[in-house]
Amino acid sequence: MHSETSRALSGREGCKQTSAFAYAYIQGMRGKADMRKLHEGDISLTPTQERLLGYIAAQTTISGAARATKKELSQLMGCSVKTIDRAITRMSREGLIKVEPCHSENGGQLSNTYSVVNS
Repeated sequence: MHSETSRALSGREGCKQTSAFAYAYIQGMRGKADMRKLHEGDISLTPTQERLLGYIAAQTTISGAARATKKELSQLMGCSVKTIDRAITRMSREGLIKVEPCHSENGGQLSNTYSVVNS
């Protein structure tokens, strides 16, 4: 995880910044035909989901994807691992993010990579 981004996203200012990334991402997707749910208002994200989407959008812009464990994301967002798991599952199901599992050479599970879907 990028320490500059982690520091930038902590506290109230970080919440505003990540929400701004999420808002900009959602606004950008409103014009895409396959993202009609966003345009029609069928997708309503919780504040934590907005912050997480903002973080993933920022990391996608900076380095191509966010790579972190759910525990790291939960610490960054200030919530439980279960909340992060539900948020990732929902945003993936809604087509907002793409989740790619990463494995070590011996087949062990590493942290996943998360990126915004640019349709």
